[in-house]
Amino acid sequence: MEQPKGWRLEVEKQQRKAVADSGILPAVGYFDRVDARGTEHRVRFRGRTVEKHQHSSGWIATITDTGKIGLAYALPTEYLRRLDLQNKLFGDDLHVIGKTSGSRFATSQPTLKGGEPTSAEIRDVLTAAGWERVAMDQQELPPPLMGSAWWHRGEDVVLLDARKPNFKKTDFGVLPIDLILTDLTPEMRKILC
Repeated sequence: MEQPKGWRLEVEKQQRKAVADSGILPAVGYFDRVDARGTEHRVRFRGRTVEKHQHSSGWIATITDTGKIGLAYALPTEYLRRLDLQNKLFGDDLHVIGKTSGSRFATSQPTLKGGEPTSAEIRDVLTAAGWERVAMDQQELPPPLMGSAWWHRGEDVVLLDARKPNFKKTDFGVLPIDLILTDLTPEMRKILC
């Protein structure tokens, strides 16, 4: 069933208000120094941990109007699921540590020391773990993300943004630090199979 226009924005507002009103998460202050900034997060390196504050809505994989794998703003619950998937599938240790002034999430994760892997090394790690690349003609992503989509049949997950800046080459191998992970929907499975 198709949702009415604007429903996601309304649901996002309701979910962000629920986060703000819950009192479960402490408020975190704005960084006085930002070490890195991406499209979703302001980042500060804190020794053994990296602290990330959302400054915009997160992202999830979706089906576009043309029936391809695309990108959409994540609802707060979808963003939290994405963090859970990163922990579960890649052994990360992401934690929500608070809420920002915009009732978005502040997270921490262990600092990974290492260099940037090659695209071939990322491909090899994902392929060895059972991920399959999404065909280019099945992707409708912004130009920097084209070619970065993968999916996993056994885990029922779509992965976007599998690019060099989102992985570290460590003493323990090539590890992801910030992927866009989304549960596979029946519509996505139909496209990908």
